[in-house]
Amino acid sequence: MSDALLDVARSLAGRPYQIEIEREPGELSPEIPRYTACVKEMPYCVAQGFTEEQARKEIRSVLVDYILSLLVRNIDVPDPQIAHVVDESDYDVYWPWEGSFVHANRSFLEQFTSP
Repeated sequence: MSDALLDVARSLAGRPYQIEIEREPGELSPEIPRYTACVKEMPYCVAQGFTEEQARKEIRSVLVDYILSLLVRNIDVPDPQIAHVVDESDYDVYWPWEGSFVHANRSFLEQFTSP
């Protein structure tokens, strides 16, 4: 496996895939939860952590490995399925534009949309 292929996998993994994180009771004790993260566009791309942050970090690492395995086997890598997402916590807006995603702060966009 070449470093170039790994770089491609890392680049593709940086796209805005839908990551779902669920809190579940722990295996050893229900009081100590575990968090399971999965990438909705890629079946069986799953990671776990003891915290939501750890699960999110692990799924990003697993996603690179998952995409790399697809590339090595010459299998098409699924595209992200997000069409439009507004994250109201920081007012960032994402939307598709010419085959890629654009990210902008809402206050920046208002200058173009306000009458």
